[in-house]
Amino acid sequence: MSHFTSEDEALLQSMLRQLLQSVKEKITGAPSVECAEEILLHLEETDENFHNYEFVKYLRQYINNTVGSVIEEETEKCTSAQNQGEVSGYDTLVQHVTKKTRESKEYREMMHALKNVMMVVVESLINKFEEDRMRNKELDGKTKNKRQSGYYTDNCSDSDSSFNQSYAFMSQEQLQLLAERLDPVQPKEVRQEALQTLCFAPPSDILNSECWPNLRKHLMMSLSDPDATFSEKILRFYAKTFSSSPFNMTREVYTSLARHLELYFLSGEYSLRISAGLDVSNTDINRLLKKVRLLNEYQKEAPSSWIRHPEKYNFSYTGPELQYIYFVHSLCLLGRLLIYKQGRNLFPVQLKNKTDGVSITDLLVLFTQLIYYSPSYPKTALAVHTDNYSPASLVMEILQVFCDQTGSAAECLYTDAVIDALLHPVQSLLSGTEMHINCLETTLIDVADILARIAAVEDGLSLLLYGENEKTAKDDSPTAVHVIVQFTKKLLHDDISLLSGSEHLPVVKGAFIFVCRQMYRTCEGLQMLIPYGLHESIGDAWKKVNLLELWCKMFFNIKMVFWVFLQFSQLKQKIVLGFIKALVTELWTLLECGKDDLRITQPKSTPVDPIDQNCQKVRNYLIFCIGMGKSAVFQIRFFTFVFLWQDIIDRLIILNSDAKIHSLFSYEQSHIFGLSGSDFWRVLGFVCLFFFPRDFIIDGLSVERNHVLVRINLIGGPQERILPLRVLNKGSDPYPWPMFSSFPLPKCYLAEIPRKAEFRQDKDLDKLLSLFKSPEKQTGWTEICRKQFCKVMKARPDIISGTSDLTFTGLLNMSSCFLGIKYLTFKQFWLLTFCARYGKYLNLLKEHAENGLCFVLMNCEKFLKKQQRTVVSSLCCLKECYAGYDWFASSVFLIMSGDGEKTLMFLQRFSRLLVSAFLWPPRLHKSMHLPITTVESGIHPVYFCSAHHIEMLLKAELPLVFSAFHMSGFTPSQICLQWITQCFWNYMDWSEICHYIAICIFLGPDYQIYMCISVFRHLQQDILKHTKDQNLQVFLKEEALHGFRVSDYLEYMESLEAIYRPMLLKDMRSIRVQNT
Repeated sequence: MSHFTSEDEALLQSMLRQLLQSVKEKITGAPSVECAEEILLHLEETDENFHNYEFVKYLRQYINNTVGSVIEEETEKCTSAQNQGEVSGYDTLVQHVTKKTRESKEYREMMHALKNVMMVVVESLINKFEEDRMRNKELDGKTKNKRQSGYYTDNCSDSDSSFNQSYAFMSQEQLQLLAERLDPVQPKEVRQEALQTLCFAPPSDILNSECWPNLRKHLMMSLSDPDATFSEKILRFYAKTFSSSPFNMTREVYTSLARHLELYFLSGEYSLRISAGLDVSNTDINRLLKKVRLLNEYQKEAPSSWIRHPEKYNFSYTGPELQYIYFVHSLCLLGRLLIYKQGRNLFPVQLKNKTDGVSITDLLVLFTQLIYYSPSYPKTALAVHTDNYSPASLVMEILQVFCDQTGSAAECLYTDAVIDALLHPVQSLLSGTEMHINCLETTLIDVADILARIAAVEDGLSLLLYGENEKTAKDDSPTAVHVIVQFTKKLLHDDISLLSGSEHLPVVKGAFIFVCRQMYRTCEGLQMLIPYGLHESIGDAWKKVNLLELWCKMFFNIKMVFWVFLQFSQLKQKIVLGFIKALVTELWTLLECGKDDLRITQPKSTPVDPIDQNCQKVRNYLIFCIGMGKSAVFQIRFFTFVFLWQDIIDRLIILNSDAKIHSLFSYEQSHIFGLSGSDFWRVLGFVCLFFFPRDFIIDGLSVERNHVLVRINLIGGPQERILPLRVLNKGSDPYPWPMFSSFPLPKCYLAEIPRKAEFRQDKDLDKLLSLFKSPEKQTGWTEICRKQFCKVMKARPDIISGTSDLTFTGLLNMSSCFLGIKYLTFKQFWLLTFCARYGKYLNLLKEHAENGLCFVLMNCEKFLKKQQRTVVSSLCCLKECYAGYDWFASSVFLIMSGDGEKTLMFLQRFSRLLVSAFLWPPRLHKSMHLPITTVESGIHPVYFCSAHHIEMLLKAELPLVFSAFHMSGFTPSQICLQWITQCFWNYMDWSEICHYIAICIFLGPDYQIYMCISVFRHLQQDILKHTKDQNLQVFLKEEALHGFRVSDYLEYMESLEAIYRPMLLKDMRSIRVQNT
């Protein structure tokens, strides 16, 4: 496209208006035009929706159409030259192609055409704005004539231009009208509307207007208005004026607020007795404190105006204080200048007493040197004073701001000179060079903070790994990464003499380990760190001191530890098993030994909680490891954990002799801990059942043991099984539940057998079934079926539960999206019997249904094995068939009322659908439908696709829940994997499990994601509560989803579909092998 048509101009005008409307809050909040311009220039860095704006998409497509051929041609030339050794490096390639493209004729013509059309578009928008303003002015005059105290509308409210709504320029007549309507004698509605309009007007226009004295008077009086909402709005207007107006203007607002408070305290009616204390829960007191705080904020900002306008003030300062103020002012000014591009353009600066100019790099090196050459302060000084009077803290604030700004960081910080200055104290300590640095520990912590921030950004990480210019790097001048790792190893080995015995040494170690973490989180960074054996140094340091909590703070959560070290196969077993051994050792110490370094000066109080809080922390870490170890991500078999923890299991759970009981120092705590260890321990519950005694003493141990045994021997949702309490009641009958120590299970734990719902005729259901059976598919047949299904689901969800004909008939008519029997293991057979027992309880299966289910599972495995790849791998999960139990096939068997042939026919047809990849986890185990790289990784699409998008939507839709998971160190994907692979068995009632399967089949595979988000929304308050109690993992793994009904959240899921479906389905379809 070499030219623009009139349609293009109209389209551009609409898209530009949309862009400006989207960022109007950022623009209108800017204190000046220059700041607004800077905001727009950095919009790509600050706005996550930047690439979704239609204007940006249009420009990208236009550029691609115009100069795309030039870019491709130059890229081919450079690639050819690179192969011949004439050009090296990806960055060099990009720079060369960019340069040649900008020099091309097509680029110049494109920029000329684009500039011309944008001038026309902007001029049209400006004219449109002027027309709207004049029209609204006329309308405002008419409104004033019609009503003496009419409804005020701003100058953009009747305009059809969304762009113009972000401006509110007012004439003197409009401001005068506002002042009249803010008079306290006016009706409440009129005053509120006028105040709302006032808040959108530029403060400078208001403070400079002729009617400001009247406005000031009315606002000051209205601050005492009994309507809290009205006075809060006035206070917000004052705060806005303070932050965006010059000092000589804000003093008007300050004196108004001060006068109001003066009258308040002088008034006898509202006098306060402060000696009796202030009740901050009182609404009036709370409002008063807000006003005083705003006044105090203004007073704190006043000194900055004294520095800018010294001629207006007359104060005595001592000499040193004046020098320090001058230093602070200069530092803040220079720091602010370097943030903005125009400010950086002022450099280099020529000084009178220096031949060469001062460049940005020179200034940043000077800033860095201030960190470790700033004046020392007494160690006894309060932290608040050291922060206020320490130049290092001021420099750190500026450098931290630079790190957060991509543009300023790239031009200011990302240079070898600055990095060398930061590493100067580190280099000196490594080489043993004498140096004079005040507060060495603080300096090293500050240096590590800046290095970690630099390493967190891709460009900064590249600088640390390869230097400023990779191709000119010399072997005799190692890059920053080598210096940092060598220093970190010396720190961990306590090989820095100047730091020996320092109480802040653990903090320094943690700071530099975190810098290393920021580097080895990527493959290239890890590759450079592996030769140094940093993991061994960390392990040795851990053995010397108890660094468990420090370790977790450094790495944020256990998942990151695994993700970092499991990048390379040779480290997997050694690191993970060593890590778990250390956790088990720590656990045993806390359970049985306590802390050796605590002197017992008085008897310990009787604990209120059955398990010590320190033990709870370690238990959470272990539960996390269990969940991650059972997934395919870490490739560690479940029984590896059993092998590692066999001694703990033998000592804590299977206490089948007096010798074992007497060997425990804390028998009650240790045994309760073992019994309440979540899913892992329940695997051994079947064995434990035969070791427990038949005579019981009702105490905390027997109660917990009884709860565990009943739970592991019952399958069902929250309304389908009754679990005994885990605590004793007060009164004469503390525990009315019978003890379960041998089969059969007491009947009191079985809920009333649900009656099979009588099938009544339903017109909506009949219509849906007739649509499925119709041989001719009319236009839009799928959408018609979908709407009819949703209608039935919302109105009569009960008739869908377990209706096999509905699901089966529907699937037979759906379009496809995809394309020797072995004995069952003991674990599979054990779970099979539980599933059959559950089906009989639901009146869905008959006697001896175990044989039919066994037949289905074996034939499913045979059918899926025909579609599996042969993979040569050291991963245990790829050497065998699918390791888990096939919960989905069992669910279909129950839906089909135990008809094995019908179940297999259903699963065979179902396997052709895309949704089978996510509802039926064994379906894609080593499947030929997946790319070979995906198969070799051993990671299931449910994890890298469904669970990934669940976490992404959770952050956007339920930020409180997402933050709760982050604080707990527990990932949402872990519990979602358990829900999905287990097909929500034991978490939901059977009817809701059927609804879950139905919506995923009929409405699309993305509804699996919406389902999990809906569950999290349902559990939001519980999740927040249990995060506070530090038992979120145990709660989510053990508790059923009480009160959750799929039909109640169907409309919410539909709203999520409207937003996210295109993106989710695109990613879900992309998991399969692409046809070439």
